[in-house]
Amino acid sequence: MFLRGSMISFQNGVKKPVEEVRLEDFLRTAAISPDVRLTEAQTRRITPRYSSGGGDSGPGEPCKKILVRFTYDQQQRYSALETTIDYPFFVTTKGWASYSPDRTFANYGLECARIELGDVFIVLVPRHQSGERQLLLEEEEEEEEVQKEQEDEMPVGYAAGGSKRRPDSQRRGSAKRKLTEQHGLPGSSAGGGNNHHHPTDRKRRTASSDSME
Repeated sequence: MFLRGSMISFQNGVKKPVEEVRLEDFLRTAAISPDVRLTEAQTRRITPRYSSGGGDSGPGEPCKKILVRFTYDQQQRYSALETTIDYPFFVTTKGWASYSPDRTFANYGLECARIELGDVFIVLVPRHQSGERQLLLEEEEEEEEVQKEQEDEMPVGYAAGGSKRRPDSQRRGSAKRKLTEQHGLPGSSAGGGNNHHHPTDRKRRTASSDSME
């Protein structure tokens, strides 16, 4: 598909060699496509995949694939793509870009820049809700994986920046108390509700005291 001279057919009927494709071509074809829409994505992490052991690191081992984690849309949705190091992305400010421009040129004859963290590239995502729901499920799984990796890299009991990490139950309880204070709603005390006083209790005690006097 990316071999130099290959003709790319767009939804609007236009055909161009892959090396002459511009951002406007993607914009036009996405605008009239009933199935997909075009959006911008930003690279957040690029992890080399090495041939032996399936690990993320291996000095001296040939890197053949990469895992690109990115966010897209204004909601900053997470997703990821595992692909070969010569796979070209279309970066809005660079044109075609890949992890290994030399390998891309050797395999496809396509001149590329190098894709880097923070680069904004274009992706096509489903227009229909069913497709969006499936994509969201994949994003949630990916986000959980990223969070787990970040937690594994931190010392036990501490969050990023060196602050003590509280259990999820404590964080949820703190958020609930904060919401209660902000809205003036009845809150729960440390006694598990035994210290709650109904407004009429005070009136009854006052009336009883007056009668005793």
